[in-house]
Amino acid sequence: MDERLRADHDRRVNLVAAQVRELAGSRAAAHVDKGGVHHVVPLPAGDRRFAGRRVDVSALRHVLEVDVERRRCVAEPGVTFADLLGGIKTLISRNHYTEDRFWRIYNEANYRTAKARLDPNGVFRDLYEKLHRVG
Repeated sequence: MDERLRADHDRRVNLVAAQVRELAGSRAAAHVDKGGVHHVVPLPAGDRRFAGRRVDVSALRHVLEVDVERRRCVAEPGVTFADLLGGIKTLISRNHYTEDRFWRIYNEANYRTAKARLDPNGVFRDLYEKLHRVG
């Protein structure tokens, strides 16, 4: 990671750490606010998860390092999958496993049980078909 990127990251983390230290000293109730959309909308009245003072971590939204060769990414906690892909969020993926290997990894017996219950007439392709034969 280059020095400027590291310094910017450290500055953002230090701002969050200062908020936490201040709250720890006061022993006040607090909650973490990532600045995004909550998963429960609308928020239930009196929801204790959001009681107390807010610790703002919304600035932690940066990809710090991507190593394509090692298939490794270092990112701050606010980075979404769509951010990582440059705004592209896709439901299409390619599978490079053999069919036997794929089903050993993804538990074919459990999948077949669920598929029989949810798609009894076989309207939809199975998961391997869907990922192996894109298009």
